[in-house]
Amino acid sequence: NQFLIPFSEKVLSTTRDKEKREGKYRRARNRVLKFLTQTLDLFCQSDWTFSEFADSNNEQRVHYSARYYHECKGEEHGFEKQVYCRKDKISWYADTAAAIWN
Repeated sequence: NQFLIPFSEKVLSTTRDKEKREGKYRRARNRVLKFLTQTLDLFCQSDWTFSEFADSNNEQRVHYSARYYHECKGEEHGFEKQVYCRKDKISWYADTAAAIWN
């Protein structure tokens, strides 16, 4: 997954133990899938049209837990803030959810 490449590089450079690396990868994948699912669920429960949800100018289209995690907690788990707090990274959740829906 392209989204996790910066995370993977960070973990590879900072974690020598193979089992610990694999655990970090697994937890990261699970978090990303959770946030992706929550973002898709946000759209399903909203009154937005697909066009409104797919619009990258719609700042509300990413579930708040994904935004909060990457802005406040992600760094301590290997998601570097300077990489994952950028608009294109946060928007990845909604962009991917829209692609799944479409």
